[in-house]
This record gives sequence, C-alpha cells and structure tokens, in this order.
Amino acid sequence: MKIIYGNNDGTLAVIIPSKEWMGSLEELAKKVVSNMDYEIVDDVEIPIDRTFRNAWKRSGRGIVLDMPKAREIWRGRIREARVEKLGLLDTEYMRADEAGDTEKKKEIAQAKQVLRDLPQDPRIENAQSAEELKAIWLE
Repeated sequence: MKIIYGNNDGTLAVIIPSKEWMGSLEELAKKVVSNMDYEIVDDVEIPIDRTFRNAWKRSGRGIVLDMPKAREIWRGRIREARVEKLGLLDTEYMRADEAGDTEKKKEIAQAKQVLRDLPQDPRIENAQSAEELKAIWLE
C-alpha cells in the first residue's frame, strides 16, 4: 500500500512507507501529509511505466493520467529526440549544397520540416491514452 497526494506544483507525490514504519498508513499520512487530502492505494494502482510520471493525478480512486500534461511531456520528448536527427540532416544538407545537388537538398529540407512539425501533429492532441501518445514518434 502507498499514500498519494497532490503537491502544490500540480505533481503527484507517492509515499512508500519504510519497512521500519510500525504504525498504520493513516498515521503516516497524517504525520507526513499534514493538512492535504490524500489517498491510500494498492501497489498495483501505481503505474509501472513512469514515462508520464509528472502527468499523474489523483482520481479519488487511484491514479489517472492528466492527458493535457502528458501531451506536453510527449511534445518535449519529441523535441529532445529530434535534435540529433536535425543535426545529422544539417550535415547532409551542407554536403548536398557543396555538391550542388539541389534535389537532395529539397529532400533533406522536407525531412527536416517533418521533424519540426511533429510536436504539432494533431494525433498528439487527439490521443486519449499513454499508448496512443507513444505511437507518435520520429520516423
């Protein structure tokens, strides 16, 4: 069993009692959480996949995913992942420029634009689950 409560910054805190704790979870919650609302949940209610950890929120019946936050987290991950790919494409573009290969330059420019556009992909906004978000990735 774990104790969950919302932090002031909008994230979800999870308290895992130490093996040495001899009191009840209610006693621990009152001691640690103070005046905040909390829930005591089964271990199975805590998601194993922590990809969207900062988008977890209390539902009154455990943990649910705050989809607007999850979408922003996913956009950030896409932005981070595309940096290396954009750098490689920049190098290819310069080589094509030096070789005077305008067709290759157009092809590379299109590939770069696809990467730039991915965080605004409408599928991200339409995604209703973590699995749907994870399916939207760099090609």
